[in-house]
Amino acid sequence: MRKKHTTRGGEDPIGEIGRLLPRIYKKYRAPFARRIAGSDITVRGALLLRAVAGLPHASVGQVAHEMAITASTASITLSGLERKGLLRRRYHVLGRSRTALQL
Repeated sequence: MRKKHTTRGGEDPIGEIGRLLPRIYKKYRAPFARRIAGSDITVRGALLLRAVAGLPHASVGQVAHEMAITASTASITLSGLERKGLLRRRYHVLGRSRTALQL
């Protein structure tokens, strides 16, 4: 039988992590969701634009990997930037699954 691990306070560490994770998420997510003063883009959008500038013709997955975010998060943010005319996706002839990003 395995011994149950506890913290110094006698709490279960997994339960403690589960309790703290929402607070950590809110604290570190909020700055990226804020709009930059005087513009219509978020901090995350600006960082993604910078990553696209540094990786010419990169795919969404490559930019997401560079930014250490999921491809779906990058795609959602990049779609908004595309609607605003700040970048465009060039689709490959064989299908829309692979795209190259351009400023």
